[in-house]
Amino acid sequence: MLLLQSQKVLRLPSLRILAISLGVHSLILFLPYGNRPHKAASPQPQKVRISTISPAPQKNSVDSELSSYPPQSPTTPIPTPTAKNISSPVSSPVTPSSLPRTTPISQPSPQELPIEDSLSVSTPEVVSDNPRIDSFDDFPKYPNTQPGSFDLLPADQNQVSQQTIDDLSKVSLYFEQSLPAYKYQFQLVIQEDQRKVYQVSKGGLVKYLTLIFQPNRGTIILLANVPINLSNLNTATIADQLQISFEQVLVELKNLGASRIDIPEFYFTQPEAFYSPSVHDPNTYDIQKPRSGFDGNFILILKQTPEQLFDSFFNPRLSSKGFTLTNAGTYGGGNSLRS
Repeated sequence: MLLLQSQKVLRLPSLRILAISLGVHSLILFLPYGNRPHKAASPQPQKVRISTISPAPQKNSVDSELSSYPPQSPTTPIPTPTAKNISSPVSSPVTPSSLPRTTPISQPSPQELPIEDSLSVSTPEVVSDNPRIDSFDDFPKYPNTQPGSFDLLPADQNQVSQQTIDDLSKVSLYFEQSLPAYKYQFQLVIQEDQRKVYQVSKGGLVKYLTLIFQPNRGTIILLANVPINLSNLNTATIADQLQISFEQVLVELKNLGASRIDIPEFYFTQPEAFYSPSVHDPNTYDIQKPRSGFDGNFILILKQTPEQLFDSFFNPRLSSKGFTLTNAGTYGGGNSLRS
């Protein structure tokens, strides 16, 4: 009995449980569908999520494209860093490159300067080796000459001139005989009473030999690139120079005890040839009134005859100054010399 009751007890609750479970399940079946409208909204955000996920596949597509373009993708990232690296050094070397560009611009000017200097140095070497310039080194020199032109030529020409006391004919004859011996070709292009000009050539170089004669002085010799004219002579100072030279000789007469003549009628045999008669005494002469052509500076040298004084004093000194003395006859009772 007990067993049967126990089974009955067990069956009753099982049926109830079944019935309850069925009801609950039915509710459960109906509840989700009735309560899920709120969850239905969730799939909409899931759709949003899908929309957000949709770009993800786009990224995947990009990645796929990148993966499909892999050889260039590694190259592209490589040039980009290299480009960045290059851009940084390129920008940096641009400034240094600009700096050396500016510096060589300043440097070529000094570099060109020494080049010009080297050229200027080379030119004189070429000039020195040029036979056209060296061809006149052995030009014949007239014997017993002195540098200068009797101070008659300008300073630049006076420095390269030579002077001699010989006359023009003697000097010209010397060069006409000497030039062929030194293998110079010459031609007389100008012939005047006091000037001769020769065109002289050797080694392709042409120059002009000018010979100028000055009375009582001598001959001027000048070799130049152009002929020298007589107008180049400082003729305005010739008389002054001669006067100065003559007065320098007269100053030396003091060493011989020279003195001025104060009584003309006592020392001259013909005093009237040098002085005018005195208005106070017709038998005397006024030393303040010399005759025309005289300055009244008459000097007396005692204890020497005129011939002795000329040979020992005047002739050597005046000749050294370029004077040539010739006999001009007699005057006032004595010999007269002309320069």
